[in-house]
Amino acid sequence: MTIYLFLMALCIQDSQPATDGFKISPEGTKISVSMPAEPKVLKRQLEPVPGNIIEVHIHVLEMADKVNFTFSYHDENETPTEKSQIKSVLDGAVKIAVVRTLGNLEKVEPFAIHGHPGRSFEFTCVRGDTPDQTIALRVAARVILINNRLYSLNYVAPEKSFDAEQAKKFLDSFAIDKDEKRP
Repeated sequence: MTIYLFLMALCIQDSQPATDGFKISPEGTKISVSMPAEPKVLKRQLEPVPGNIIEVHIHVLEMADKVNFTFSYHDENETPTEKSQIKSVLDGAVKIAVVRTLGNLEKVEPFAIHGHPGRSFEFTCVRGDTPDQTIALRVAARVILINNRLYSLNYVAPEKSFDAEQAKKFLDSFAIDKDEKRP
């Protein structure tokens, strides 16, 4: 079962000032992604199905203006090889991200990076503990499947201050080492 985390709801982070950028290249991966500043690094273990423990690696940065950058990844139990399996993993990741936030999916598009399949999508949701704290959010996200590892990137901002250029810059910063080939 594919687990995709929309981490803004799970993680409350301290504000950090922006810098010229911080490149993340997690050990054991052949990818990199850039954020405006150094993110907090977390690990969570989930058991979506009894006996099936998944370790999720999370890099999350919340800026002072309530803009969040989240990069996470986890390994699927098996490498999906059939087109229908790959489609199921990617479409499931999109669906779970939106459903977990009670969001409204606005657009989803398939894409590939160096032959690795993915989905690019946007959705809106509302967050707040009380009615007077409620804030409308817009999320620009991508999920990319490389072998059995599912990567996800989320740019989350208040809808009124959503910066499409900043979101694109973050999502486009995901890079794969030239040695990482699609089987």
